[in-house]
Amino acid sequence: MTAVKTSENVIPENLQEKLKKNLFRHSKALYGYKLVDGKYATVPEQVKTVKEIFSMVLSGNGTNLIARELNRRKIPTETLKKDGTTGSWSAAMVQGIISNEFYTGDILKYKYALTENYSEDPENEALAPFLVRNHHEAIVDRETFLLANSVNRQFGMEKGRIRKK
Repeated sequence: MTAVKTSENVIPENLQEKLKKNLFRHSKALYGYKLVDGKYATVPEQVKTVKEIFSMVLSGNGTNLIARELNRRKIPTETLKKDGTTGSWSAAMVQGIISNEFYTGDILKYKYALTENYSEDPENEALAPFLVRNHHEAIVDRETFLLANSVNRQFGMEKGRIRKK
């Protein structure tokens, strides 16, 4: 995989203007955030839940157990069922939060940019993934994020859910 460039490094010209205007956004705000005037703002009750998820991981809990606990406590998700009620937490949702660098205040653009053009020319700067640091308010610090991912990966390997390298 191509190394991720950071905003401290050279950014492709076609993306520099978007970066200046802070136009890098997801189409929908992730859990813990809402879009306000095109910028990410935190949602206090959801921030509390995100921090608790990271804390539970660091305490050695797996994603299934965390999801069950959040559901037991009736903590709402952002997903809605067809009847309009909130959906349930799943291990995949918890994993999505734990593994997303967005919660550190950074945004990784084009992480899934493996298009035909990219595979033909992996040095194409316009398609290379790059990291924009301090893009928005962080919910967890980078050290906590990295440690939680390390603990979660180790837990997954011990349970046989992740292959050892």
